[in-house]
Amino acid sequence: MAIFSNPCNPTGITRSGAELQDFVTRASAPERGALIDEAYEFFHDKPVSSLQYIKDIDNTNIFVTGACTKGLQAPGIRIGWCIASKQNVEILGNFATIQTGGVSHLSQMYAIKLFEKERVDLARKAVPDFYGE
Repeated sequence: MAIFSNPCNPTGITRSGAELQDFVTRASAPERGALIDEAYEFFHDKPVSSLQYIKDIDNTNIFVTGACTKGLQAPGIRIGWCIASKQNVEILGNFATIQTGGVSHLSQMYAIKLFEKERVDLARKAVPDFYGE
């Protein structure tokens, strides 16, 4: 299983286009997988996500993660997301609940507001514009 940040913190190096597509194709093969940390996705001038190259996530061992703290500009909330196959999300969800006690209900309610389409669309435009300057 490969693990990498895209864009990379602290270098800012971003895999995109054919290079990212090739990586996702290789990681999608049976008996392979990847954990792709996209916490800084919106910091790239035109956000880049590996999700655009995943044909059927339910037939992969790819995990794509992000963070409200960075991309959605909500410092301190300490909530992120993980997009993966249904089976892997269920396994991860059970482990996280047992091991860490879960996330507070107040933080969950706040995160739901952050994930509203209008708010995400605004962040996808405003954050790259700001950091692109």
